[in-house]
Amino acid sequence: MFFLQLFQTIATNGDSIFGHNVTGGAFGIFTVKPLHAFGHSLTVQHGGVFAVSYYYVALAFFAAIYVALRFVNLSRTGRAWRSLREDPLAAEAMGMPVNTLKLMAFSFGAAIAALTGTLFASLSASVLPLTFYFVLLITIYTMVILGGSGSQRGVVLGALVIGPLLELLRDPNKSRVIFYVALVTGLLVATLAFGFVCRAIAGAIDHSWVSGSAPGGLQHVVSHWVIIPKHLAGWVPPVTYIGVIAAALLLTLVHGRLRLVLLPPTLYLAAFVWDNVMLTQPDPARYIVLGLILIALMIVRPNGLLGERRVEIV
Repeated sequence: MFFLQLFQTIATNGDSIFGHNVTGGAFGIFTVKPLHAFGHSLTVQHGGVFAVSYYYVALAFFAAIYVALRFVNLSRTGRAWRSLREDPLAAEAMGMPVNTLKLMAFSFGAAIAALTGTLFASLSASVLPLTFYFVLLITIYTMVILGGSGSQRGVVLGALVIGPLLELLRDPNKSRVIFYVALVTGLLVATLAFGFVCRAIAGAIDHSWVSGSAPGGLQHVVSHWVIIPKHLAGWVPPVTYIGVIAAALLLTLVHGRLRLVLLPPTLYLAAFVWDNVMLTQPDPARYIVLGLILIALMIVRPNGLLGERRVEIV
């Protein structure tokens, strides 16, 4: 976090470093040339279509880095890193150069980031300070935590899951499909029955409460199950949003049959918030989904999907 803020500060104000324009300031650098090797340049586009040559180059770099890091992980340095991760005090007591190992780990990570940044800049033909902002850091952390710390395969799996998921969640149509597939998978019968009952009661009280439209994927199904008012009052979004968070926290405090009883209304309230609140703001909704994934992962499997078990010394 510290280095991210430091980088953004330097990049944003780097247009006047000892009288030289190094980073272009807040406007960034717009003169980045494509990759050039052995007298040939890799074109970014060909006839207005993205050239796949960059994809193969990036794939080759990824394979080389993955194999190299695998060898490092199996070496004495890798074993020392793992020991340092588990217990720095014990590693230092065993005579390991703790500070040197930390600097080496940081240097390896910085070198890989610099290499991938080179590929990114040549592909985009420009670099802006706001390209590397806080949300990008959270996204990378989510990939690592989801896949599991200490596992190269896990990090790759996390990237393959989170990357496409964020792109799918940009589109409200696709994000609705993803949300309801997860919802139906979680608890089908009780939630559906509760939803139909709530919609029937709301329609009997005031038809305008259920006469709203649900554009996008699963439109016909959603409009007959979720309460979608024709005109949503201004107080409804914040109250229901806070309510679904409170209901989710309440589920973590109760146990047994009471949790099973409270689960269907909580899921239905989440569906109401998703269709009436979140889909109107798809960009922040994407990262809220990342937060939910992390919370569920911390409860179900704290080590991540493919993470190594931590060694605890009592």
